[in-house]
Amino acid sequence: MEERRNTHPQGADHSRKRRKVRPGHVAGGVVMTVFTLVLIGVCTTLMLLGIFMKYVNTSLLPTLEVRAEDYTMSQSSVVYYQDKESGQWVEFQKVHGQENRVLIDIDDMSPYLWQAAVSIEDERFESHHGVDWKRTLGATLLTLTGSNDSYGGSTITQQMLKNMTGENQNTINRKVKEIFRALEFEKNNTKSQILELYLNMIYLGSGCGGVETAAEYYCGKSAKDLTAAESACIIAITNNPSLYNPKYERTYTRKDGTTVTPRQLNKKRQELILDKMSKVINPDTGKPYLTKEECEAAKAEPLNFTDTSGDASELVKTDGIEINNWFVEQLIKDVTTDLAQAKSISYEAAQRLGNMEGYLPGRKVVILGSGDIGLIMARRMTLEGAKVLACVEVMPYSGGLTRNIVQCLQDFDIPLYLSHTIVDIQGDTRVEKAIVAKVDENRRPIPGTEMEFDVDTILLSVGLIPENELTRQAGIPMDPHTKGAVVYENMETGIPGVFACGNVVHVHDLVDFVSGESDRAGAAAAAYVLHGETPDAAVLDLVPGNGVGYTVPQRVRPADVDKGVEISFRVRQNYGPSQITITCGEKQLARFKRQRMAPGEMEHITLPGVLLAKADGPLTVAVEEVVAK
Repeated sequence: MEERRNTHPQGADHSRKRRKVRPGHVAGGVVMTVFTLVLIGVCTTLMLLGIFMKYVNTSLLPTLEVRAEDYTMSQSSVVYYQDKESGQWVEFQKVHGQENRVLIDIDDMSPYLWQAAVSIEDERFESHHGVDWKRTLGATLLTLTGSNDSYGGSTITQQMLKNMTGENQNTINRKVKEIFRALEFEKNNTKSQILELYLNMIYLGSGCGGVETAAEYYCGKSAKDLTAAESACIIAITNNPSLYNPKYERTYTRKDGTTVTPRQLNKKRQELILDKMSKVINPDTGKPYLTKEECEAAKAEPLNFTDTSGDASELVKTDGIEINNWFVEQLIKDVTTDLAQAKSISYEAAQRLGNMEGYLPGRKVVILGSGDIGLIMARRMTLEGAKVLACVEVMPYSGGLTRNIVQCLQDFDIPLYLSHTIVDIQGDTRVEKAIVAKVDENRRPIPGTEMEFDVDTILLSVGLIPENELTRQAGIPMDPHTKGAVVYENMETGIPGVFACGNVVHVHDLVDFVSGESDRAGAAAAAYVLHGETPDAAVLDLVPGNGVGYTVPQRVRPADVDKGVEISFRVRQNYGPSQITITCGEKQLARFKRQRMAPGEMEHITLPGVLLAKADGPLTVAVEEVVAK
């Protein structure tokens, strides 16, 4: 057998014992390896830092500066008149755009407002310099790990800057810019200045911009007079104005079949904020904003909301008298004046041309509003020869009757844009373009959704308000929801012997319903003449509950009801399969099924006398959605 060739590096000496490796040599190798890795890490870090600094200097710094003095918020304007007797200037009306906002100094706010905001939104606000690094790191780690348990890492300063700049993209670039901006902003502004700007800026639902308007709308008082309970309630809205609006009448059905209302959700979040206020330390006193006793007392405090409907942006009052928005009145005057000048005729002749002879102000029209008036005008102007390019509605549904929607829009091929509004009107001597944009759930325009229409006319469908000058002058109690008189089951008002019916009570959709009310009012008036005033009797109040805007009548005397009393009401949103419930306290007395309901169509139910006899307190009329199993 051929001898195997030895290929060991040491040749024939391979069989000798290997030399022992000294411990010092091993340690030295480890140190060298570690040093090399550290060196590589440092070099890599320096390289990345260099790249980052170049990014900061070239792309970031030029866009960082945000100055409080350069930022302006839309505010409500106030129209005054001079009282002839006293000579004093008296507030007549507030006029404003999409948000009703009145600026207020932080020293004139209830301190509970900023304490509530800090407690729930940014509990380390007083100690950080614009960025809460602990929350930022926590939010970042949760994002990187893909956890479903996420929370916001933004401070109040960062939230405010996002609103000021309008930059809300969910990108790393935006978040990095926001951090640097916050650090820089807090160098040039005090904590009080930041809180004042933030509390005047935030949107609080129902057209309320800032805490002063919100305090007036929800609580009927100035922001300076808010209690801890009221302050926490208002700050709770910021999380989601639609979900936590305590005056938003809607019922949400959870996955488990239980229901909840925005008022209940607001109450739950209010209590969370109050608990936070009892734990977050006030840096000025070294103690929590609220003691445990004050916290529990605030939780138990009843919240009395103002009796109003609609948005703050829709509320225009003077001494309890409802009037048209000043802009609407002025528009009518301006159009008539322009027509008089164009035709070289008198103002009165121009009124006749427009109101009686159907003079067309233009040929290309966009209509804002899709109530019955807007829909009917869309059809009317089309029949007169104008081209209606669009009917624009800010709500997610039309407020008109179904038949008007079909007849006026589908039959005439007029586009209906729901959840849209006009954001800009362009032109020189007259209207030339209308810019329409989609709105979000808070009725704020969404950037990037704009559409341009070449038009020469914009028609405002502003709705109907009952004319009740005589009613008010007589001192008859009025319903703030209907803008008409409060009536009993026989259409009698709060003054015995005075009856009301039709559109002075509430706006009807069909003349048949006006006739029905007229019959009841006429018969009751005749009975009053023949028999005189009815003896005093027990009275039941009808209360509009979830989803119901109002009821007519508002009061019922069971003793005066023969077989039953008809109740008319309108819902506040579109409903599919649902039921109308009548409750007295916790006891349900009746329910009526419906396949669909819409705000534009009046609903009617009849409450039998035997049902009324079972009631021992106010009756609540509400709507519940029926969830299919």
